[in-house]
Order: sequence, then C-alpha cells, then structure tokens
Amino acid sequence: MTEAPPPVPLDVAADEMGLLRLFALDTDTADGRALRTALVTQTGPAADLVARALGVASVDPWWVTLVAMKDLDDMGLTTYLADGHDVPRAQLAAAQPVLETARGSLLLVQSPAFGHRAVTLDPAPWLAPLVCFDAKRAPAPVAPMPRADVAPVTALPPRKATVPGSGKVFLRPSVMLALLLAAAGLVALLTLAGGR
Repeated sequence: MTEAPPPVPLDVAADEMGLLRLFALDTDTADGRALRTALVTQTGPAADLVARALGVASVDPWWVTLVAMKDLDDMGLTTYLADGHDVPRAQLAAAQPVLETARGSLLLVQSPAFGHRAVTLDPAPWLAPLVCFDAKRAPAPVAPMPRADVAPVTALPPRKATVPGSGKVFLRPSVMLALLLAAAGLVALLTLAGGR
C-alpha cells in the first residue's frame, strides 16, 4: 500500500529551491475563470491575480504554469511532471491517488515564483492545494578529464614563394604543343584561303 503524500507546505523559506506545488483551480467560480483567462492570454494582471489567489504580495509569473488536463491528451499528468519538471518517479507513485483525481485546470507553482522571499501561502478557497514535489537532485558526479597525449606535429617542407607579377608565365609541355598545333593549323587555313 502506498503512503499518502504529505500535505502541501504553505510556508515558503527564503532559500527554498526545487519545490513544485500543484493546486486545483476551480474555474466554476468567477475568480478562478478570471485567473485562468489571464494566464492563458498572458495579460498584465496575471501575476497580480496569481499572487492574490495564493495570498502573497507578489509572484514571478515565469515560474507559474497553468496546466489544462485536456491538453495533456495521452501523455497524462504523471508523465508531464516526470518528463517536463523532473519530478522523481517515487514521489509521483506516492502521489498517484491524488493525481488520478485531478481534473480541469491545475496551477503549478515553482519555488522561484516567490522571489527568494519567505512567505506564507494563504490560498483562496477556489485554489485547492493538491500535492508538493521536491525536484531537487544531487549534482552528478564529475570525473576528471583524462590528459591528452599530444604528439609532436611535423611541418611540411616550405614551398618556394612566387612573386606575383614577375612576368614569367610557365606552360606545361602538353599545353605548349597544343598551342603550336593550333597555330600551325590556322596558318595552313589562311594560306589556303589566301591562294584563291
């Protein structure tokens, strides 16, 4: 039996990083519809409406995502969170009963949305906290790069420099022969034509 996910923490520490809070947005209310419309159209009051809905002074809307369940199609919310937001599979498995009940529009709020300020969330009644995920990961181990074995480079022998405009033109023997034959043929034609 899987353990139920812990409640969504409403206290945000100033140094909080890597948490993703998922809220259910009730769009049957006028305020919920207004927030969804502002986020979809990305109009000016979206940040203010999100802040008011979360009960805080301000949020950075860059870190807030409106997730319409109908837009996820066959992908599903679990795959979206795992692949799109790097939520660990173990946390998703623990939250599966909650995720399966998610319908309509969801609001995903990441830690940087609060501008690294300590705040306490007081969500509006039409914005229900569902689950919180910790997407922090330990840094990947870094192995030192192997030293390159650099072999000496051998240089090509220098070529003779040619001076442009020296006036000397060298032709290959086959080109010279072709030119001489062409000239001889031209002289023969002129001689024959001139004899008439």
